[in-house]
Amino acid sequence: MTEHIDFAGYKIEIRRRPYQNRLGLAVYPNGVIRISANKTLSQKHIIKFLEEKRSWIEASLKEVEEFRKNYPPKRFVEGEVYPFLGRDYTLKFSPELGAPLQFDGHLLRVRVPMENLEHHHRQRHFETLKKSYKQTAKKLMLQRVDIYSQKMDLAPTGIQFRCQRSIWGSCSAKNKISLNWKLIIAPLEIIDYVIVHEIAHIKHKNHSRRFWDLVEKYVDNLEAHKAWLKTHHYKGDFLSPQSELWPDIPTSL
Repeated sequence: MTEHIDFAGYKIEIRRRPYQNRLGLAVYPNGVIRISANKTLSQKHIIKFLEEKRSWIEASLKEVEEFRKNYPPKRFVEGEVYPFLGRDYTLKFSPELGAPLQFDGHLLRVRVPMENLEHHHRQRHFETLKKSYKQTAKKLMLQRVDIYSQKMDLAPTGIQFRCQRSIWGSCSAKNKISLNWKLIIAPLEIIDYVIVHEIAHIKHKNHSRRFWDLVEKYVDNLEAHKAWLKTHHYKGDFLSPQSELWPDIPTSL
C-alpha cells in the first residue's frame, strides 16, 4: 500500500506494511523520498519522525543532486565523456573507422555513418557501444580471475557476469563468483581488488581478519580502492538497462 504526503516542500512516499515494526527512511538516487511504516501508524507520528530527520533528508538530497550533476544522462552525441578502465574519453564519430569503435588517445572513436544519426540509428549505435563494453569486460575479467586464481591457489567453480546496481561482486556458498561487468569503467587495480576480494571468499566466507589479511597479500591501497568504488558508484550508470539517477530517461535513449 502506497500513499503520499507533503512535508517541507517535499513529496514523501509512504509504503505501509503490516509487519513493519520500525519506521524506515530512504532517499533514492532519483530523488524519491520513501518511508516504510506499519499500516496502523498515524501520519502525525510519521511527520514527527520526518521533522527529526529533516537535516538528514536535506543532506541526502544535496548528495543526490551532486551525483546527478556529475553524471548527466548520456545522449550519444559527440563531445560526451565516456569512462573506460579508469580514463575518460571524448566521443567522436568516425565514419571511416574500420572497427566498430576504437580508443585513440583521449578520444573514443565510434564508426557511425553521418547519415545514420537519426534517433533510431543513434540508439542502435549506442547499444553497440554498450555491447562492446560488456564483451571487453568479460574477456578482461576472465583473464584477471585466472591470474589471481593461480596466484592465490583458489579456483571458483564458475564465473558469471551481471549488470547490478549496487553489488560489484559476490561469491556463493558453492564458490561460484559473480562479477559486475560495469567495473570496466574502473582502473585495472580496482577491478583486481574486486576479483581478489571474491576469490578470497572461497576460503573465508566472511569478512574476518583472516579474510582481509588474505586480500592484502595481493592488493595494495585497500582503503583507497574501497573509497574509489563508493565515490564512483554511479560512473557506470549509463551502462545499465535503466538508469538509477535518471529513471525517466532510458539509457537506451
